[in-house]
Amino acid sequence: MSSLLSLFRKPRTPEQNPNSDTGTAAPPGTAAAVTPDSEKQAGVEKIEAVSSAWTKKGLIVAYFGVFLGSTLYALEAMTTFAYIPAATSAFQLHSGLATVAVVTNVLYATVKPPMAKVADAFGRTEAFVVSIILAVLGFVMRAAAKNLSTYAASQVFGAAGQTGVTILIQIFIADTTSLLWRALFSSLPDVPYVGTTWAGPALAEELGAVENWRWGYGMWAIIFPVGFLPLIYSLVVNQQRAKRLNLIPKKTYSGNWFNVTKSAIVDLDILGLILFTAGLIMLLVPLTLGKNWGWSNGRTVSLLIVGIVTLIAFIVIEAVPKLAPKPLMRWSLLKDRTISSACGIGFFYFFVFYLPSPFFYSWLQVVRNLSTKASGNISNIFTLSSCISSVIISLIIRYTGRYKLVMLSGIPIYVLGYGLMIRYRSSSATLGQIIISQIITGVGGGTINVPAQLALQAACNHQDVAVATAMFLTMANVGGAVGSAVSGAVWSNLLPGKLERGLADLPAREDITLIYNSYIAAMGYEWGSEERIAINKAYEEVFRIQLIIACCLSVPILVLGLMMKSIDLNVVNMHNVKGMVVGNMESYGEDGPEGDDSAPRDGRIQEGGTQVVQKSDREGDEMRH
Repeated sequence: MSSLLSLFRKPRTPEQNPNSDTGTAAPPGTAAAVTPDSEKQAGVEKIEAVSSAWTKKGLIVAYFGVFLGSTLYALEAMTTFAYIPAATSAFQLHSGLATVAVVTNVLYATVKPPMAKVADAFGRTEAFVVSIILAVLGFVMRAAAKNLSTYAASQVFGAAGQTGVTILIQIFIADTTSLLWRALFSSLPDVPYVGTTWAGPALAEELGAVENWRWGYGMWAIIFPVGFLPLIYSLVVNQQRAKRLNLIPKKTYSGNWFNVTKSAIVDLDILGLILFTAGLIMLLVPLTLGKNWGWSNGRTVSLLIVGIVTLIAFIVIEAVPKLAPKPLMRWSLLKDRTISSACGIGFFYFFVFYLPSPFFYSWLQVVRNLSTKASGNISNIFTLSSCISSVIISLIIRYTGRYKLVMLSGIPIYVLGYGLMIRYRSSSATLGQIIISQIITGVGGGTINVPAQLALQAACNHQDVAVATAMFLTMANVGGAVGSAVSGAVWSNLLPGKLERGLADLPAREDITLIYNSYIAAMGYEWGSEERIAINKAYEEVFRIQLIIACCLSVPILVLGLMMKSIDLNVVNMHNVKGMVVGNMESYGEDGPEGDDSAPRDGRIQEGGTQVVQKSDREGDEMRH
């Protein structure tokens, strides 16, 4: 605990800290511009006020809530991962795995920007509460689902809530850490996966992943919200402290319902949100349903065209101030090569990951004949190794202030991992070879995602951090959705034909549709029998094609990494945060403003015994890339 407390150190004086807001500005070309206070939305002003009101204990309680909630979230993810094949097979639609994955990823992609905008417009606390309620509703609906349609529909609420929590945790970390510490603390929500990687599959097997999957979902409706109570409590308490100190801005919305509604529409950029969400849905849904509809079908072609046109319209409208006074994503950010490259990296990183991922668990059970627990453990090795490597590289970034070289060193390792998976995808490979390939892929992956997100945040000011982070994670989910769609298309188009050829002269040819739709049916054939050998071969061949595509699409990640600027975080460090944050402390005393009677009550801070009014953020305008 003492080591954590030491992070909340008092800042040096302006003479000692040339990068502080009260000192000399950093050299041009090294940091992001800062938004004037008049342009900041209410949610951003609220969290800055809360940061000024934090006590050390309050901030530690909040981060305890982040860690506890993230631990339960990670355990849920590692447990319910095993329920998805069981649920789809219970509906006799195992091939629907890819459909469920695409629906989930489409929702994950479309929900993040609206939730970030809600957090900017209304407040972080309010957005957290809404997200947790939606997540609980999603768990209840999944537990009660009677068919695949209902199960997929439950993802609307579950994905909205869970992805809201995910993005809000990252936004909270960006609000309460300096850039030098941000990579490490951004990895904090991933640390629990080190333990839950093994505990999750064991719990799923103990509960009965196949027969008790409904209870497996239902129990999280109770457990999930409990984990985030300390964070919500700390936010609420310190928001009240900030109000007592008159740090919270006056009520944003006033007047009649028409004026309030009009202001909310402007603040949320409703037009931009509708265009962005509709465009993504129309673009991604045909990728999943193209096989059923036919790629030359009018619905498929028209949805793809309209989706692309809608997204182009979104970009154009966001660039026009009269149409988007408070845009979802400012045009200047879209033009920044560091931000656009980071978003591209997020897209391809998850595109590659989700190509083999939806069917990897089934492949392990069918081709390798592994148990539920063993298959879950091996499936989670990537998560475990990437979590460990991300923490290590975060520490390297903390003490070097550089992220680009670290990221570029990990990309070839990531590609190598997929190359090894291609070689070891057959039933003749040893279990150790499969595990090693997963470890290497995870180590490479852990050095890519965190630095890319950090680079994007370093190129933004505080007003834009939430939405920019949401866009980065959105592109990651879009990549995941496209990857899942391609994965499902490859599986759906190739596996039936390979099963027909392999089982042509065997009695099992009558059950090809059942085998294709349910991996449990495939496992029902005795290990070593002619039928099982033919089924295994079909699985191997299709999985190999998925891995080859994944390996090839890893290359653009390297190109995008080279395009990013190398920002010195030692220079940028404190220009996009305010108040008491990890790595810096603009405090009024050991126990916050109320604990120091000599502290001013008008938003000023004490430095070296002198009252200093915080300077306008306009002083950072010249520091844009």
